[in-house]
Amino acid sequence: MVAVFDRSVFQKNIWTRDVFQSEGITPDGKKIWTAEEEGILRRHYPDYATIRKLLPHREIKALHHRAYLLDLSKKQNKWLASEISKLRRIYLSSSSRADLIEAFPGKSLKSIYDAAQRHRLNRPKRKYKRTGHAVMDQILARTEEIGWTLHDLDDASGTKKYFATQGWRSFRPNIAKLEKATKALGGKLAIEWIDFD
Repeated sequence: MVAVFDRSVFQKNIWTRDVFQSEGITPDGKKIWTAEEEGILRRHYPDYATIRKLLPHREIKALHHRAYLLDLSKKQNKWLASEISKLRRIYLSSSSRADLIEAFPGKSLKSIYDAAQRHRLNRPKRKYKRTGHAVMDQILARTEEIGWTLHDLDDASGTKKYFATQGWRSFRPNIAKLEKATKALGGKLAIEWIDFD
């Protein structure tokens, strides 16, 4: 079977396109982007709050999509070799989020973390914040001492995600789970009675 080219359909499509362009709308009724709107997007990208004020009739999803089509969003993700070298030096020195943002002014924090993950940069393990609960603080200290994470502690003690989700920070610690963790870390819980004499 040979496909036959129907010239009338082709001409109708061209006519439809011309009508939509002359009226300034797309087939689904949205306004066509003007050069002026694209200029505003280029000038103020990636400050979407300002762009939304200047183009209130455009949805945020439309702004993101148009930035992608104009190749604006792709430029943010490009990292130079010198930036990667700087990222290695700063990221591995356990600097704060504010230091990271200050070191890379045109990059978002998510972009910085994504670049670090792509280049397999792992930050040094942080010390866990103490709780004031004597048993829990000793468990955290021992976990740091042997180089475990709280996920490792959960796996070894069979406490599902109790320590990793840090539910023990906001609620009273579960003594049964603390005992399991103590055994997994090679210790034991003991009660010491104080004489009142």
